[in-house]
Amino acid sequence: MLAGLIVTLALIALLRWGSRHQNSPQGRSDRAYAARIELRATDALRAETMMAGSVYYIDGKVRNRGPLPVSYLTARIRFLDPFGQLAQLSERPIVDHSSGVLQPGQTRAFRLGFSHISALWNQAPPAMQPAAIYVQPARGQKP
Repeated sequence: MLAGLIVTLALIALLRWGSRHQNSPQGRSDRAYAARIELRATDALRAETMMAGSVYYIDGKVRNRGPLPVSYLTARIRFLDPFGQLAQLSERPIVDHSSGVLQPGQTRAFRLGFSHISALWNQAPPAMQPAAIYVQPARGQKP
């Protein structure tokens, strides 16, 4: 029985380590690379569902104008009120392991879903800026 408990605990530890390693950004953090990223919301949509009520979608585009592949990028999303003041702030991943690397010169569309946005929001597409960025070495360069 003790051997079974040890094996079970070892498997749990291995699974937790593996999922943490898989979800961690690849490459190196590079905040200065934000100047080479174009990030904008193009549309704000609202949908009604029977189960969840209102669901909001923000469509946008991201472009990598730099020389390095981007492996991870989160966007800081600022929803404004009718007076231009901050109504809600959120951060969401735009590029990650599930979407794949954003190559130099590449433009990609994205859609973000929100179950709640502040009632003060002016319904316009929100302002967006890069928050966290991880880049990979260019081909032929060592990490």
